[in-house]
Amino acid sequence: QHEKGRALAAELGAGAVYMPLDVRAEADFERVLGEISQQHGRLDCLVNNAAIVGTLGPIADIPLEEYEYSQSIILRSVFLGMKHAARVMGPQGSGAIVNIASVAGLLAGYGPHLYNACKAAVVNLTKSVALELIEQGIRVNAVRPGLVETEIHASGGQPDRVRDLAHQVPMQRGGSADEIANAIVWMLSDEASYTTMALLDVTGGR
Repeated sequence: QHEKGRALAAELGAGAVYMPLDVRAEADFERVLGEISQQHGRLDCLVNNAAIVGTLGPIADIPLEEYEYSQSIILRSVFLGMKHAARVMGPQGSGAIVNIASVAGLLAGYGPHLYNACKAAVVNLTKSVALELIEQGIRVNAVRPGLVETEIHASGGQPDRVRDLAHQVPMQRGGSADEIANAIVWMLSDEASYTTMALLDVTGGR
């Protein structure tokens, strides 16, 4: 979505830069985080937020290449982001990483098989890496959104999914992208300076 990215950066002003990368490609992470480090001398925050719905359908019908494609975006991207962020944040002795998991990694049947499995893996990878990087002054946490009104449902062929599932949420509605973003901002901020290896559920009580 290059046009949307460039337009948003222009709207935000001189402090924002749009830098596209393929989250499946290690070389792209090296390039982008290297450029940030070179231009600014440090990297304070990283949010790993790339995801797709992934393959739908019965387990018996999922081709291996579809499994590999789904995990490359949903899980491998988180691994690569943390790996290369740690290389920049480690020497500076500080930093904050937030990975976007999902309630689907906790509740079976809330998403397709591969999406569920990869989001569950994101949670444990977050905890494992947090234990390691705390010694370098780097905090690693995860936000676990619930039913959120974003385009990912429509991309999975379910444009009315939020409306149809809202009755399962104690608040009786889907969340907004801003409500998830507010949780992420807090976890990245100095106000969360004593918070690491945490999972913050933003689910409306689901």
